[in-house]
Amino acid sequence: MSGRWSGGLAASALVGLLWAFTAAGIMTIGIFVAPFAAVATWLTVRFVGGRGVWGAALCGVALMPGWIAILNRDGPGNVCHSGLNWESCTEEMSPWPWAAAALVLFAAGVFLTVRRVRRHREIVGR
Repeated sequence: MSGRWSGGLAASALVGLLWAFTAAGIMTIGIFVAPFAAVATWLTVRFVGGRGVWGAALCGVALMPGWIAILNRDGPGNVCHSGLNWESCTEEMSPWPWAAAALVLFAAGVFLTVRRVRRHREIVGR
């Protein structure tokens, strides 16, 4: 892959992650992240163009449910942690729906990217 193509994939993954942060935190910080996501989307489309980088954006979106699954890895239910002089209990969700969503989004992104690369190679003849 060329450097420009790889940079486009990385930029698209970052755009997907920004939009995932926007959606996950829409009632708190999402409203402040949305303008950055919009500008990043515009810049990616403007400079990378229609190079089929939407698969990489899906991979970026997959990072958010993956992170939520990692944060809830001890769930579901009441999870307590204790130290020498402290104890903390929190209610955690099941990580499996989040992990499944992350895997499906990531697999779809990889599939779209690989399909686009193969189609591009057929057209170019490499």
